[in-house]
Amino acid sequence: MSRWCAATLAAMVFACPASADPLTDGYAWLRSRQDVRGAFGATTGEDETVATHEALEAFAAASQSLSAEAENARFFLALTRTSAATELKQRRGLALVGTAFAFTPSLDEAHA
Repeated sequence: MSRWCAATLAAMVFACPASADPLTDGYAWLRSRQDVRGAFGATTGEDETVATHEALEAFAAASQSLSAEAENARFFLALTRTSAATELKQRRGLALVGTAFAFTPSLDEAHA
């Protein structure tokens, strides 16, 4: 390897800061995708209920379930109306179990 190649390679390696923890980078990226309402998915054209539920799963996996971002996401889901008997409603319900926003099915939904 020529001196120039070695010097260029060394400059590139030492000029670039070491990468942070991938989990920390991923968590920061996820947080940057949340909108002011607490929803995820709006900027990427995804269904917001699905994307927000999946973001909450990621927060839980990263031990960030009690973060402000996770609480905002749960608040968004608590205020979101979904059509009856859909996967979206189930995802919403699962994400809110054990929180102050948890809900019980109405009598109409129980007998539908």
